[in-house]
Amino acid sequence: MNVVDIFSKGEDYWKKQGVKLDAELQDYYTGTTSFLGFPSIKHPLVYQVPYLESYTSVALANQSLKWKKEKLQEYIDAEDYSGMVMVHEKAHRASAFFNYVFDEAPPLEAARLLLEIYVNTENYYQNKDMWGMMIDSLRNELREVVDEDDKTAWDEYIEKGEPITVYRGVRGERYFNGHSWTVDKEKAIWFAKRFGGSGQVCEGKVDPLDILICLVNWGESELVVNPKKVKAKKHKKV
Repeated sequence: MNVVDIFSKGEDYWKKQGVKLDAELQDYYTGTTSFLGFPSIKHPLVYQVPYLESYTSVALANQSLKWKKEKLQEYIDAEDYSGMVMVHEKAHRASAFFNYVFDEAPPLEAARLLLEIYVNTENYYQNKDMWGMMIDSLRNELREVVDEDDKTAWDEYIEKGEPITVYRGVRGERYFNGHSWTVDKEKAIWFAKRFGGSGQVCEGKVDPLDILICLVNWGESELVVNPKKVKAKKHKKV
C-alpha cells in the first residue's frame, strides 16, 4: 500500500479499522511537551514533524516504517552500503554508518560515503565523538576521495608547512570544540549569526599535517580538524 492508497481511504476508514501507532514508533513519539511545541515522531527510519494525531497519520507512519525496514533488509542482503545509510533519516545516518558500514565496507567506499553524509549533516553534536572517531580512522582514505581541487589545496598547505589560521562561527562557547573550521573569517561570522542575533567566532592555528579533510572548494572554505589540534585559540563576540 502506498501513500496515495492510505490517503484515498480516508480518515473514517482508518478509524473503523482501529489502527494504532506501531509500538516501535511509540518509543520515538514526543507529545506537545517537547521543545517543538507540537507532537512528532523521530524514529531512525521514520520522521513525521509535526505528527498530526489522526488515524490517517497513524496508518501512514506504520506503513512508512514497514516499507523502510523492508528496504533496509534489501540493502543489507545486496551489500548496498549507501542504501543502508540513506534509508535512515538524516539525523541518524552517522549511527547507521557506524552500525552497517564502518567495519564492513571497503575503506575507500566507506570514506566516500562518510564524506557525503558528513557534509550534509545538520546535527553534528548529536554524534560528535562518533564523527571524530570515524573521520580519524578513515583519514587516509578521505584524502583519496576528495575532489582534485581540494587535493591540490591540501597538498599546498602541507608543502608550505605553515600554521593555518582557522575560524569557527557558533552561537556560543559550548560549540567551539567541533571538527568543522573555515579559513574564511567572514564565513565564520555568517555561521555565528545565521540564526539571528549575536554569536561567537573562535580563531586558532592548525598544523597542515593535522588536517583530516580539506573541503576548501565547497563554498565554505572548510577544513575538518580534531578540535584538540587547534592551538592558540581566542574568541570574540560578533
